[in-house]
Amino acid sequence: MANQFLIKNSMADMRALSASEITALQNGTYDGVELLGYYEKGDTAVPIIYYLAPVSPDPGADDGGRVIAVQGNKLIHEFVDQIDVRYFGVSTTITDNTVQLQKLVNIAIIKGLNVYFDGFYAIKNIQIDQANNIKFYSNNGGLYQYVAGRNFINLTNSSKVTFEGLRLKGFGQFEIPQGESGTYYHNVYISDCSEISFDRCEIFNAIRGGILSIRTNYLSVDNCRFYQNRGMFDLSFGYSITTTARSTGFTCTNSSFIGSNSYGIHCMGGGSNYIITGNRISDKSEYGIVFYHLGTDLDPLQVIDDIVISNNIVENISDGTGTDAKGMGIYLQTVEKAVVSDNIVRNTLIGRNKCTVNRQLSPAAISINGSREVTCTGNLVEKSTIDGIGVTNSVIGSRGTIIANNVVLGVEKTGISLYTVNNCSVQGNIIEGNDSNEAGIDIQSSSVRRSSDINVSENQIKSGFKNGINTFKSTGTGFDRIAITDNRINNCQLYYIYLSAINVLKCTGNTISNDTVTMVAGGSGIRVDANENLLVSDNVLIGSPTVKLKRGLQSSNNIFGKITDNIIRNIEDPTYRLYTTGESLDITNNLVE
Repeated sequence: MANQFLIKNSMADMRALSASEITALQNGTYDGVELLGYYEKGDTAVPIIYYLAPVSPDPGADDGGRVIAVQGNKLIHEFVDQIDVRYFGVSTTITDNTVQLQKLVNIAIIKGLNVYFDGFYAIKNIQIDQANNIKFYSNNGGLYQYVAGRNFINLTNSSKVTFEGLRLKGFGQFEIPQGESGTYYHNVYISDCSEISFDRCEIFNAIRGGILSIRTNYLSVDNCRFYQNRGMFDLSFGYSITTTARSTGFTCTNSSFIGSNSYGIHCMGGGSNYIITGNRISDKSEYGIVFYHLGTDLDPLQVIDDIVISNNIVENISDGTGTDAKGMGIYLQTVEKAVVSDNIVRNTLIGRNKCTVNRQLSPAAISINGSREVTCTGNLVEKSTIDGIGVTNSVIGSRGTIIANNVVLGVEKTGISLYTVNNCSVQGNIIEGNDSNEAGIDIQSSSVRRSSDINVSENQIKSGFKNGINTFKSTGTGFDRIAITDNRINNCQLYYIYLSAINVLKCTGNTISNDTVTMVAGGSGIRVDANENLLVSDNVLIGSPTVKLKRGLQSSNNIFGKITDNIIRNIEDPTYRLYTTGESLDITNNLVE
């Protein structure tokens, strides 16, 4: 009779078919075997049908799910579109599902089937190799590593593989043997792949790192949670121990990275086309978001370029290494063409030494080190132990940088720091200190490199700083082509604007006012020393009737230039309302009263 099936409750029952039952299958008495469960009736999603397989072609070896060998015969079920792992005997009641799951994954790769996880299953590790266009997914299930091993999920030589809604839990605390490579002991290891995506996944409790991707193009991580990962990073793209690997296409959006491991998002080696937006990164011991270039120059192979970092929250980042070199919220080391916009970066550089600051390391909440064409705009920076936004070109020329329309609050050293910087615009920022800071905006040169072509304009430096806008040179160097224009500076303790050793200086249209701070002795509204070719004009320097500026505009030892059309009022020391010495400048049409 057609459509008659043998009914078996479990896989063990089906494997124990009698000789007469097999004969009935062979002669057509039964069309197949209906299996109601794997270990017991009802422990799979729905019953499935196995059919007697032909002798030729051989359907393959017994794999515990698709092909079942019974007394010299083989039964087969051809899964369509997807496989639920329970049909291969993967179970929450088993302490090690590694063998069953690996067999399932191998079939899924060959047949192009998606893999569904109904529960949370224990394995040692799994290898996914040469997969194409398949998905591993769940609604809250996944895998956990029940014993320590080098890498938990290994994805290699694959393309168009998606992980969706999975929980991936590593072994956790484990003492890694000395000398083991940094590419080991991660929850997910990806190499030599393309178009890999993670959506709504949880990656947690890793021995070392959450996801490590090397020699891989087009990795996307969206709506994921990373937490309790123990060692290096939550997510790393392009990590390589060589300078020859290059990766393209990394997107990370709307994900969270919480926990006291070293990095949240880590990008290393050469690569291009990065989008990091809408994420929250918290409680890291080295960096929140870090781009790190392996070489010492921007060679074509190793350049890191075309980067967008926007609308992220990065907070509570410390220098947990004790090296006094880390703790930055966003750190860009030797990159090109980057946009850092509309992020909130707060409570950073925790534990850094405030007394001895090496600005060559750019110790700032947002740190731009040795990079080109970086736009940093619309960010909110709060409570940095050292600087708010820092730019330095200690590796190579930091050219074409724009720092605009940011708000910097409550930093403990400098609002915006420029150290040996070329071709940089600082415009429209609001900077406020906490009454013990060095400078609102600080421009420095080193003993071997000058800073040049810097425009500082339309910034508001509200209060809390020793100096408003300041230049500082090392012995034997100085500055070229510096413009300080149309800034508003309030309530500084020493110098509102201090500019020295500049060749071609423009200081115009700035407004300086004081109404609450008693300045230290010798403090000035504007002081310019030992510059060449300067124009100081159209500035307004006004103390309040009760809290006056100590000195107004003070100029000494400058060569060539003009001091003209400035307004200077309410100065405490009448000798220094407009004071010049050691120079012969065109000083005309200033209003001093």
